[in-house]
Amino acid sequence: MAQIFISYKRANYNQVVKIVKYIESELSEKCWMDIEGIEYRTQFASTICKAIDESKIVLFMYSSMHLNIDYENDWTVKELSYAHAKNKIVVLVKLDDSRLENIFLLNYGSKNNVDSKNSVQLEKLVNDIGKWLGKTPKHPTEPSAQNDLGKNYYYGRNGVGLDYTEAVHWFQKSAEQGFANAQYNLGVCYRRGRGVIRDEDEAIKWYLKAAEQGHVDSQYLMGECFERAASYSGDYSEAVKWHKRAASQGHPKSQCAMGYFYKNGLGVKKSKNEAIKWYKLSAEQGNKMAKEELEKFDCVK
Repeated sequence: MAQIFISYKRANYNQVVKIVKYIESELSEKCWMDIEGIEYRTQFASTICKAIDESKIVLFMYSSMHLNIDYENDWTVKELSYAHAKNKIVVLVKLDDSRLENIFLLNYGSKNNVDSKNSVQLEKLVNDIGKWLGKTPKHPTEPSAQNDLGKNYYYGRNGVGLDYTEAVHWFQKSAEQGFANAQYNLGVCYRRGRGVIRDEDEAIKWYLKAAEQGHVDSQYLMGECFERAASYSGDYSEAVKWHKRAASQGHPKSQCAMGYFYKNGLGVKKSKNEAIKWYKLSAEQGNKMAKEELEKFDCVK
C-alpha cells in the first residue's frame, strides 16, 4: 500500500489527479486513491480503513462539494474522522475558492490548509511530504531541501549518482536564498574545484556569507585565510576575530589557534593564562597540537 492516502469527491477527480501526479513525480512515491467508489459500509472497512491504516499521510481534497453534504453519513468525512482517530498526518488541500465550513473550519481554519491553486503553497506541501517520508523532491524549493539534494549528488547517495555539477546547481540555489550550510558547501566546491573551476576567491566569498551568519566551520576557514595573509602583512586582527568567533562556538582548531595567538602575542596581548585556557579547551576535544602545546607549558619551570 501507499504511504499517501487521497480523500476526495469523485466530481473533483480531474483536479485531484493533476495534484497527485505532481506529488508522485516529485517524490517518486505512489499515492492511493479509491477509483471505484464506496457503496456500502463493509467495503469502507475492508478497503478504505485498510488503506488509511497503511498510510502515513492523508490529503483531504476539499471543494465546494463539501459545503452541502450530510456530515453524519458522508464517506469523505468518515475518512477524515478515521484518519484523525489513527493519528495520521492530515492536510486539507483546497481545490477551489469555497469557504471552509463546519468541521473543516474547526479543524483547518488556521492550520494544515493548502491552497492547491497557489504554486508556492503546493510546492511547500510537496517539500513537507518529502520531510515526513524522508524523501527529497526532484525540484525542491525550500533552501534546506535544496541543500540536502546537493549533498546527495555530492556524495552519490539516497538514490542519486555522484554528480558534482548537479551538487553545485542545488547548493547555488540554496545559497542564493541565504542558507548558511549551502553557502559553506558551495565554498567547498569552489575551493576543491568540484563541479566548477577551482576559484579560491569565490570560495572565500561564500565562506564569508556563511560565517557572517554564525556558521562555525566557515568562521574557522575565514580565520585560516586571514591567518595565512597575516604571515605576509603582520596584521592578525581579522584572523583573531574569526577564530575567536569559531572558538567561542567550540571549534577545536580555532581554539588551538587562539592559544597560539595568545602564546605569541599575535593580534592580541600576549598572555600565558589565556593561551593555556584556549589550548585546554581544544585539547579536551582531542586536538593533538593543543595537547603538545600544553605539554610545553608544563615543562617550563
